[in-house]
Amino acid sequence: REYSRLGGRDLIDQVHEREVQGDWSGALQGYEQMLQMKRVNQIGSNESREEEQSLELQSGLLRSLLELGQLESVLNQVGGIFSRSKNNQNIYNRLSPSAAEAAWRLGRWSLLEDLVKETVSSSALDEDGRYQLSLGKTMLGLHRCSEADATIALTEARTTAMASLSNVSRDSYTRAYPHLLKLHALREIECAIPILCTRVTTGISEGSSERELDIATSFRESIVDSGNRSYGWSKRIELASPEVVGSTIILNTRLALSRFANAPEIEGETWLTIGKRARKQCLFHIAETALAHAAGAISSLPEKDKLRVVSIDHEIQMQLAKVKHATGESSAALMMLERDDCEVRKLLSLDAAKFKKQISHGVVREFTVEMFAKRVLKATEWMAESGLKGGSEVIHRFQLVIRLRPEWEKGNFALARYLDSMLEARISAGIEQFRVRGAGDDVDALRERALAMDTTCHRYLLDAMQAYSQALLHGDKHLFQALPRMLTIWFNLTSIDESTLDSEDLQAILLRSQEQANTQMRNYMKAISSYSFYSALPQLISRVSHQNIDTATIVKKILTRVLSRLSPQAMWPLAWLQNSTNDSRAEIGSDIFKSAMKHHAQQKNTKMHDLLNDSKGLFKFLIELAKYNPKKSSVRTFSVKPWRGTGSAQLIDFVPPIQAALGISRASSHRRGASQSGSGDRDYFPEFIPRMRSFSSQVQVMNSKARPKKITAFAVAPGHTTPVLSKNAESRLQPGDAGEMHFLIKQEAKGDLRKDARVQDLNSVINRLLGASRSGSHGRQRRRLQLRTFSVVCLSEDCGILEWVPNTDSLRNVVSMSYNPQADVHSSRRRGKRMTNFGDVSLRNNFQKCQDMYIKHGNLVKAGLMFEEECLKPYPPLLYWWFVQKFSDPHDWFEARTKFALSAAAWSAVGHVIGLGDRHSENILVDTSSGECVHVDFDCIFDKGLTLPRPEVIPFRLTQNMVDAFGPTGYEGTYRGGLTSAMTTLREHRETLLSVLEPFLKDPVINWKRQRSQQKQGSKSAFTGGESVEAKRSIKVIDGRLRGIYNLRNPNMKKIPRTDGVVDQEDEMSNILPLSVEGQVHRMISEATSNENLVQLYVGWMPWI
Repeated sequence: REYSRLGGRDLIDQVHEREVQGDWSGALQGYEQMLQMKRVNQIGSNESREEEQSLELQSGLLRSLLELGQLESVLNQVGGIFSRSKNNQNIYNRLSPSAAEAAWRLGRWSLLEDLVKETVSSSALDEDGRYQLSLGKTMLGLHRCSEADATIALTEARTTAMASLSNVSRDSYTRAYPHLLKLHALREIECAIPILCTRVTTGISEGSSERELDIATSFRESIVDSGNRSYGWSKRIELASPEVVGSTIILNTRLALSRFANAPEIEGETWLTIGKRARKQCLFHIAETALAHAAGAISSLPEKDKLRVVSIDHEIQMQLAKVKHATGESSAALMMLERDDCEVRKLLSLDAAKFKKQISHGVVREFTVEMFAKRVLKATEWMAESGLKGGSEVIHRFQLVIRLRPEWEKGNFALARYLDSMLEARISAGIEQFRVRGAGDDVDALRERALAMDTTCHRYLLDAMQAYSQALLHGDKHLFQALPRMLTIWFNLTSIDESTLDSEDLQAILLRSQEQANTQMRNYMKAISSYSFYSALPQLISRVSHQNIDTATIVKKILTRVLSRLSPQAMWPLAWLQNSTNDSRAEIGSDIFKSAMKHHAQQKNTKMHDLLNDSKGLFKFLIELAKYNPKKSSVRTFSVKPWRGTGSAQLIDFVPPIQAALGISRASSHRRGASQSGSGDRDYFPEFIPRMRSFSSQVQVMNSKARPKKITAFAVAPGHTTPVLSKNAESRLQPGDAGEMHFLIKQEAKGDLRKDARVQDLNSVINRLLGASRSGSHGRQRRRLQLRTFSVVCLSEDCGILEWVPNTDSLRNVVSMSYNPQADVHSSRRRGKRMTNFGDVSLRNNFQKCQDMYIKHGNLVKAGLMFEEECLKPYPPLLYWWFVQKFSDPHDWFEARTKFALSAAAWSAVGHVIGLGDRHSENILVDTSSGECVHVDFDCIFDKGLTLPRPEVIPFRLTQNMVDAFGPTGYEGTYRGGLTSAMTTLREHRETLLSVLEPFLKDPVINWKRQRSQQKQGSKSAFTGGESVEAKRSIKVIDGRLRGIYNLRNPNMKKIPRTDGVVDQEDEMSNILPLSVEGQVHRMISEATSNENLVQLYVGWMPWI
């Protein structure tokens, strides 16, 4: 009791949480603190219990030290305890396994032998202890070159690992994962035993260097570099956890094996891997130690072998420099990369012929050209970042990198980004100059004028386009940053009307620059792969009516090329262009399809020709179905004649409009020429996608205001041969079918499905970022963060087909189905139906009374208190019980609840950043099979919720039922951790997100500013070109949020005067100063759960649910 009072139990919980997160430094501090507390207080009279508690803490402390690589500390700690507790076999059995691991990792073989001998019985050890001791015996057998001893001990270790795995395998993969890594490590030892046990044990120091070299060579060829999937080290570590503390089981084993093989090169590579992984996780003390060991291993090689490992030595120096730069030692980092810049200045001064001669030998000083280019690039990026150098000097250094490695994507992209930043800085300076001269306050007009009149801006822009194009030609790692930005600056330049300039000379310069930009795009549009342009189709489609005729022509040719090369996929996003209500757009769309069909005819590809030809009939069928409304509003199903094709192509030939088929499945690097043949494009889409055999004749009308229709397609495997069926049988599920696909076909009277489609594109990019951001302290959580996306295909301006999200129900319905079995049977608190019944007049009146207290009387404090008493307390949350009743298995329940919390966190982060509003309980779905959150309806975006009659003044939905479903910790547990991880990822990739969002906001086809009540499809305002003030404001707001600024301003604060005596604390500084990730998350959660904010929302939002 005293221990708990002093905070011991809280500390234990915190330590265990840190261990799960891989924060072993924090765990070590916690164990040390708890041990100090026990020594100071000396509580309790039960000596055996006190000893057991102390041993648990000591074991945890030793485990933390082992994970952190502090092996000497482990031996010192164990030695001190043994000396104080002589003849205590219990203490020896508990702590000797940790000492054994430290001993074999340090090569203390005599100590290891003593530890193994003095362990009386392995049965007295726990499973982890038995594994550690058996592994120590295995290493001892290898040290003695005894294959029999090593094999016996290895078998013991494997048996123990399998026993541990069987105990936790039903719990979760996360708990089973460390035991799987143990089996991987044992497999590598097993493969190495036959080779390593052939070492001679005598005369090894005299005249045995050739023998040692043979063993090292054999070890590398047979074990390390083996192409066999079971043996190859590189393949296995790629599949392991990216966290250094998660893969140490394997890496530590490899270090020992490489020492047995007397292979310093392999040992150095392994230490380098540990160092790189630790650096990426920001574990800089571990990284620095590992890299020092790597350098020591490489330096132990004979001089004649050091030239062979120069690339490893270079990488070690690069990683050390990155560690120093990350820890604030920028000058030291630069000195490591460039001891002096004489070599760089010398190369910069050479002409083309001398430069080629200088590098023709393949070495610049002691480095290869590739290594030297990497050093120069990294040093240049740091110089530009810190402001040590700038302008033309930095540009010349980037250009040197490209001269060294012309086909290096990273070098070209770095140059492009720097030129782009120089362009933006130059434009900003021009805007300020115009303002000083009193040229007005229209930022967009001033920006366009600054770009039009400044020839330096033209040069930066053209050079940036050139560098972006070169980056796209040589790889696609930066595709989602490079291509949208390149297209944006191209469209910005060519959209300027030269007649707005007074001087004829300036007009001529502008026209010449525009012509150069168009020429560049004309040259590169065939070289850049069609897959790359496919990823930017929405941006290209929005500019088919560009005011510059040459630009519009090039865009049309790009779209034609994409449709010709990727017809099955590209026909869907291009459908709305062909069926546009705008005559000029419809004509362009028709021309694109005709040109693609002509291409297929010339290539004698009859199948693709007929597919595009018949697509018009399929699109027409779907549009007519979307527009059809039964005369009787009570009709829920009706029959149609399914579309079967109008020519040679049948429905089964079409790729279904689903995310898996139309989304990019992978981004493998492509090279120039892959796009020419077209063979490279097929790799970017899944090989196996089910096809649609036939539509069902029965169509379901959904019960919502827009009355969308749910249509079913019967799925079959690709290449399926459909037997001849009667017309009635064809539109029913058949034995050979693989299942059903469901789609929602709808016509939007006020909304705009193109917004939903663009947001889904953005979400796909964010999913890639979340999937790639696997390092750091929240790496394990980041791998589980994901946004559930679905396909949205616009068939015209107001009609579209959406992929049906199966097994989902609205949050409102899920709460309605929930009930609390512990509540009284007749209590209104037992079931959720009362809470979700919007027809309940008393419920609505109670909320309206609370809201009027603020809206009409200005007393927000009292309104918040009334909302708590009148709306929340009478209807306590019930969603927790839905998870308990839906998922009866404890493991399934825990996984579903965790998935709900993490998916809600991911959507909260993204929703706040992009200003996603209208998050009422019908627009948030719950997957009833997994618990995952799914958001729908993205029409109210970019803070348009703040312009509603009842502004949506919260960053995201986090109402009482959602918090209740998170479990006992509420939003303080998994949810807060997931939200922190998601915001960290978004902020780390700020530039990428802005590169993707900027074309969205500047899309002239979609008017993001319109409110729902003002939106009329096909209105002329939707097709005006140019950048709006609203787009610039939205970009600025999003940029601020990605920097940590909470800038969601409540418009009610200025419209409604307060009478409750509370002075509005929101000041300008709170909207300017950035917060840390943790601070930003805290503010977001506080605002989302504030009763004073919830009471201001529209009653239909149902904030009490």
